[in-house]
Amino acid sequence: MNAFLKAVHCLALCLALGGALFWTCIWCVLDTPDIHRATLQVWQRVRFGIWLGAVCFLVSGAADLLQAAHQVIDPTDLESLVQFLIGTRYGNMTLLKSLLMPLFVMSVFRL
Repeated sequence: MNAFLKAVHCLALCLALGGALFWTCIWCVLDTPDIHRATLQVWQRVRFGIWLGAVCFLVSGAADLLQAAHQVIDPTDLESLVQFLIGTRYGNMTLLKSLLMPLFVMSVFRL
């Protein structure tokens, strides 16, 4: 299960970052008046991919965190779980990347 969560987590990160990179570095350079209609369709697909990647990244990160916490503490105890998040490097890293992904999505969509 751990290998599956890590794989989903990595693929979701690639999807979220890759969609934004594709849009800004590849497609926008190729955008000409001749393909303007296709640009809207491509943007809808890229936007969906970025949202899907971001959501899967957050969900798989939370599931991986709960699995790691389950090996050390009882994850049903909220106080222990909060202490695990704040007091360990793994918890700090998970909180940081969980906060950075929404900021990344907001910067891509300029919300």
